[in-house]
Amino acid sequence: MKTTYQNTIKDFQNNHHLPDWIKELQREAFDAFKDKGLPTTAHESWKYMPLDPVLALECMQPRQDLDSSHLLDADLGFINGKPYIKKGLGEGIEVTPFSQLKTAIKHFELGLRTTPFSYLNTAHFYDGLYIKLCSKKELCLNLNIMSSGLSYPRLIIEVSPHTKVTLCCGVNQSSESHPITNMMTEIHLAQESSLSLIELYSQKGVMMNNTIAHLDENSHLDLYSLIHQNQWFRQDREIFLNQSQASCKIKSLGLLDHSQFSSQHLSIHHQKPDTHSEQLF
Repeated sequence: MKTTYQNTIKDFQNNHHLPDWIKELQREAFDAFKDKGLPTTAHESWKYMPLDPVLALECMQPRQDLDSSHLLDADLGFINGKPYIKKGLGEGIEVTPFSQLKTAIKHFELGLRTTPFSYLNTAHFYDGLYIKLCSKKELCLNLNIMSSGLSYPRLIIEVSPHTKVTLCCGVNQSSESHPITNMMTEIHLAQESSLSLIELYSQKGVMMNNTIAHLDENSHLDLYSLIHQNQWFRQDREIFLNQSQASCKIKSLGLLDHSQFSSQHLSIHHQKPDTHSEQLF
């Protein structure tokens, strides 16, 4: 009997290697997911996005022979949901797996209001990466995510004041696999900081990308994404412009054929006057 994606999300499985404070948040997230339930076409933001093809997909066991050689050009990333960190990332770059965090992170979102699948990421991720960036020089990072089955990559990116960062993120697959990747990224920009996040999605399976960002005074966020080959793609973003002069620019291009589904849902919250946003899809 095949294991479908719908079957995998029914039960909560505690990750015993994670700190207790994270396990508690994972339990809260799973309870929130159960309360919200799966979305349907009756929900406005899911009106044109069929969910049945995803829930019925067979979840293949991730291949155990994938290793870091697939990520030679990456500074960091995930292999089947497990973090990979290259040695010697350089000054101003601090990356810590969640499993090695001794104290709770002050920023930790359970999920996005527009999609219950973001809560499922919090409930089921195996481990995550906490990235702190602080430098007077411009920083550049390459991140690669590779999957051969079901995985839940999780990122928290914190950019310190007066720091400028470019992060390139590629989501790929192992050969002859059609993985299901449910990813969540949290972004926190301090005052006078900026982040350019460039995302390339090229896996043939299912991709759920959930992003939540908080911007302080005079900070700037650029989000660029290219979607192609994905059988089913859903992207939810919530951007909070919390202080004056905060701004964001979002551009996305999807290359699809008749057999592919793609949906993007964007919420931008202008919390204070003199904030600015631009979008182009």
